[in-house]
Amino acid sequence: MMNILKYSVFFLAALGYLVIQITHAVAKPLDQALSLWYSGIIGIMLGAYGYYLFGRSKN
Repeated sequence: MMNILKYSVFFLAALGYLVIQITHAVAKPLDQALSLWYSGIIGIMLGAYGYYLFGRSKN
């Protein structure tokens, strides 16, 4: 069980890094505030998913 959790956390971190890189590459010509807002929403979604995984594993 702990191996699955460890790999899922690593996968989430890699996915978040990839999404942020793609977001910054795509949103560079756009307004900087828009790209910050977009990556902030993605970060909140990933953080909520990670919190859901951790909260479910503890109980």
